[in-house]
Amino acid sequence: MTLTSDLEGVDKLFNNRRMFREVTRNYFMLTVVLSATKVMTQWLKQDLPRIPSPDGKRIGTQPLRTDSHQLSWQCSVVQNFYRSGEYTVIATEAYSRYTLLMPYAFAPTAAEFEHDFLERIGFEIQPLMIDSGALAAHQLEKVRQQFGSQKKSVVWFRNTDLSVNGHVGDAEQWLKQMLEDNGLSCLSEDDAIGLGDRINKLRKRAKSGQSSTQLFYPVARMLDDALYRFAKGMTADHYPLTRFGDFPNPYPDREATAVSPLPNNVVSMADFRK
Repeated sequence: MTLTSDLEGVDKLFNNRRMFREVTRNYFMLTVVLSATKVMTQWLKQDLPRIPSPDGKRIGTQPLRTDSHQLSWQCSVVQNFYRSGEYTVIATEAYSRYTLLMPYAFAPTAAEFEHDFLERIGFEIQPLMIDSGALAAHQLEKVRQQFGSQKKSVVWFRNTDLSVNGHVGDAEQWLKQMLEDNGLSCLSEDDAIGLGDRINKLRKRAKSGQSSTQLFYPVARMLDDALYRFAKGMTADHYPLTRFGDFPNPYPDREATAVSPLPNNVVSMADFRK
């Protein structure tokens, strides 16, 4: 064996170990993808990158994907009334179509919004777990601990997934109607959460594959996601191919993108139990 081949072998081993460390780090990281419409990027005064297109098509309208290690949201903002100065951010999760409504009297910074957004998710998943009967109230402290300790990487893009954005538009109509019916210029946070709860318990329809569609409840899909991510070791039930104490992975067919920050088609990202 020559010195050159020895060095090549050492270099290859080093690169493999470095790759392993990178993959391992990403594996335990939850990537939160925020796909912002043009209107929202202008409101936030952010110049955001596009999601790269592998075939050069659908620039700016790439499909979003949620899987075991990634949670993707389509985000937009609406002005409640013309020149009112009151705004509502509407964010819809790509797989569950679960929708958050977040009122603002000013445009936050991107960092401020990220903080508000993650805080809202952590808040909203807790009553889902209790109301469904999946967990007891005394277990929520562990849920909060797991949510807080989960490493998260927030990634922004200027992009509009047209399929998910249709549900954003539906939520906007609900918002406008509620404001008009109640003579309001904006929603309180409690009213926004209540309206979101109403929207998320409506049955939705989304495409599954090229030709079929699925009917589902957003609240049920988000519940399954939250239990899988943030209630580990907290169930006495047994699930196939799942470690005892954990809730099942709702994305078993999406594991191929486990360490990718984007969907695999993009270069570089049960009914509600009452």
